[in-house]
Amino acid sequence: MDVIRQELKDLLDQGIIRKLISPYYSSLWVVPKPPDAQGNLRHRVVVDYKELNKHTRSQKYPLPRLEDMLDRMNGASVFSILDLNGGYIQIRINESDCEKTAFQFERGDYEFTRMPFGLKNAPTTFQRLMDEFLEGLDEGAIQVYMDDIIVFSRSEQEHSERLVQLLGRLKEFGLKVLREKTVFLGDIFGFVVTTDASQVALRAVLSQLDHLGDRPVAFASRKLTSAESRYSAIERELLGVVWAVEYFRPYLWGRQFLIKTDHKPLVWVGGLKEPSA
Repeated sequence: MDVIRQELKDLLDQGIIRKLISPYYSSLWVVPKPPDAQGNLRHRVVVDYKELNKHTRSQKYPLPRLEDMLDRMNGASVFSILDLNGGYIQIRINESDCEKTAFQFERGDYEFTRMPFGLKNAPTTFQRLMDEFLEGLDEGAIQVYMDDIIVFSRSEQEHSERLVQLLGRLKEFGLKVLREKTVFLGDIFGFVVTTDASQVALRAVLSQLDHLGDRPVAFASRKLTSAESRYSAIERELLGVVWAVEYFRPYLWGRQFLIKTDHKPLVWVGGLKEPSA
């Protein structure tokens, strides 16, 4: 309960919520957040808007596809990630609609003055704002995914110019970033291709290593042909490696990467001076 009280106090102090008496009501929940840099446990107060969402008309607006964003980043070598502080809560709610976001805690009623997580149209509303935000900038090199702004370039000089433009636009829109989760000129992490082969199919995962571990980027699979299904185990596993590298070629071309396989004999094949098929 103390966690909720402190969270609500912080939201009240920031003007994100306010007290009121409302005919609307949604349930309040507490969910865990990842620990902070010191390992301290953290929590987030969220509201379950399931019933409100049932009576909300859906807004149609295209959200970015992760695959398309990754394709645009091909060839870039310098990256920065800016985390928008609070994301959705930087967007004000129409005064007449605030009461619909109401929730109760203990003996108090509260409503949001800014857009909270959980509303049906929050993602599309936020994406529309971000698209307006990017208009006029080099959109091919600045992408927004959820509440992260990703800047990517082929050189540090080019990158610096884009960052100056972006920071100016942030100031113009009155948007704030979270300094602790923002990375300028970040490290470039390598790709990992993990492969597996059975008697009927090939599977592969493309992932990227960062300070938090192995993060999946893309997945692929296909059936073996009748002839391929008669290959020996080592031939099928090697086929899986070759196929996966070719499949993920747009991401891997010109870069060093790691191949992971659970078939140990392939290590011996890699050590041959003159391997042949």
